[in-house]
This record gives sequence, C-alpha cells and structure tokens, in this order.
Amino acid sequence: DVSKMSYSEKQASVGGQTSVSKAATESEGEFVIYSVRQGDTLWDIAKFFGVTTSEVLSWNGITDPKKIKAGQKLKIRRKS
Repeated sequence: DVSKMSYSEKQASVGGQTSVSKAATESEGEFVIYSVRQGDTLWDIAKFFGVTTSEVLSWNGITDPKKIKAGQKLKIRRKS
C-alpha cells in the first residue's frame, strides 16, 4: 500500500523522480500557481518549491493536508 511507504520507498518505486513539475505552474504576482497532479503530496510540492508544508497550507486556507486533490490550484509564494 503506497500510503504506508516512506518517501524514499515511493521515490525508488518511480525511479527517483517526483511528479511535481514546473510545467504545471502559472504566475500570479508574488505567487506561483501550482496545479496539483495525481500522486502529488503536499510534502513533495513544498519541497519542490523550497517552502514548508505549513506555509502552503496557510497561503491556501487549507486545514487538512490530506484534502488536496488532482486538479486543485495551490498558491506558492515565490522565493526571493
């Protein structure tokens, strides 16, 4: 069961690449808009953009990180 795998186990099972991609982003002022893809986790997204999961939750008014879903748009503040 994938939900019980560690991050490194998941990476090994997909050849070491996350599904997070710059191709799935748009720009909006000081934020990048990321379109969540199937298989993305909040942790993967945050790590890719160099931010914390708490920041992503806060910027998007999300209280339950398990409720992100494919197709959802997330605002991620650009790093300076």
